[in-house]
Amino acid sequence: MANIYQKLQQIQAQTGKISKTELNKFGNYKYFTEQQALNILKPLLAEHKLTLTFSDEENRSYLDAEKKEKDWTVQYLKKAILTNSEDPKEQLTFSF
Repeated sequence: MANIYQKLQQIQAQTGKISKTELNKFGNYKYFTEQQALNILKPLLAEHKLTLTFSDEENRSYLDAEKKEKDWTVQYLKKAILTNSEDPKEQLTFSF
């Protein structure tokens, strides 16, 4: 049985390049959406018996807002949690 790091390495080797197909007209840059990434990852996660869940921090509203002159800065705090389905104690957490 592979551990979570070995499984993650196998998935990274299988994904290849993700093309940035969406365009932000305001900032004039290309990006890919979370849904595009999930469409690629879901079959690979199932193949390697990993689950990916998303959550917010506990005991917070997850919305920090700060006013700077006339503009507001808003920051959302999220987590992605990768769990080895064969050994649920093995988890990796990514904050973004």
